[in-house]
Amino acid sequence: MKKFAYRFLALAVAIYCLLALPSVLLLLQSEYYRFQTWQELVRKTDNIVPTEYFFCGDSITASGRNWGLLLGLNPLLTLNQALTGAYIAQVEDQVEKAVSGKPKLISIMAGTNDVYREDFSVQVASNDFQKIFSIISKHPDISFLITSVPESKSGAQHDRIEALNSLIKQQASLNRNVQYIDLNAALAGYQHDRDNLYEDDVHLSPEGIALWADLIRSRLQ
Repeated sequence: MKKFAYRFLALAVAIYCLLALPSVLLLLQSEYYRFQTWQELVRKTDNIVPTEYFFCGDSITASGRNWGLLLGLNPLLTLNQALTGAYIAQVEDQVEKAVSGKPKLISIMAGTNDVYREDFSVQVASNDFQKIFSIISKHPDISFLITSVPESKSGAQHDRIEALNSLIKQQASLNRNVQYIDLNAALAGYQHDRDNLYEDDVHLSPEGIALWADLIRSRLQ
């Protein structure tokens, strides 16, 4: 009877290992899969160790992956909620979820996908951002960082981006718990190395993300 039990247990372990092997291989080979696994771990442990730093936005923020590691923060206390393709209204939903946990800080970048819409309206985008600022005003005990919509490498949609950033900066100045990060001013300082700061015409490269992380880190200090 014992031999049967041991054999059954060994068989069960073997089957489990075979089923788990693809996931283990993905963890070893895929940085993105490791990041998503870590994100899920942070969400699962939020009731035990509350998340203190949230990053909200679109694919540009999402590409920063683990912002805790980038900024020297505890990665178990940091969650990247950004979603590829998110518009300002969708980032608003991310912010709404983030404030519910009363974190120390929420970083926001939004508007890139909006300015490339055919039906883009500065007024509509401003109204959408005003909803984010309405959430911010209700949580004076939380610190917020709002980063400008980054210019494209080619300069496409410059006027739209400049107009929207001007409104964002103005609204940010009305809130004591908000710091505005002018990423475009920093990018402009690297004109000689501009190609290395972009993956394509819109998205930042790892070097561009590192530059942005330096700006965030300076505000944390």
